[in-house]
Amino acid sequence: MHKIKVRWVILDNNKKVFLVREIKKHFYYLPWWTLEEWESFKECLKREIQEELWVIPIIWDIISIREFENNWKFQLDVWFNIKNFNDYINIDKSKATHSHEYYNEWFYSFKELEWKDLRPKNLEKLLNKKISIL
Repeated sequence: MHKIKVRWVILDNNKKVFLVREIKKHFYYLPWWTLEEWESFKECLKREIQEELWVIPIIWDIISIREFENNWKFQLDVWFNIKNFNDYINIDKSKATHSHEYYNEWFYSFKELEWKDLRPKNLEKLLNKKISIL
């Protein structure tokens, strides 16, 4: 069975990217969620961001659709660019219903990412490719 994931890309004015660190797996990545069969890509994104971080995203555009194999299954990623990056600076996770899934959510430069356990490993390359079209 194929999975469709919705990811969001938030870049601040300094081109730092917002990443989260998952409690269970201990690596940094672009936040993502699995699309439910009843919702659109944008509905999934809005619902999950609000559940996890209690922020309502302002979606700018789709910046990538990427197919890849993960654990021997094909996965489709839809990446959205979010333009209200300031709303993610002072997150009040006490209001979020699923805030326990992440920790260390913040904006990181690519230099900072070099030493972190990052997924996918080529995230900088993928984002640089996509940033040029924004």
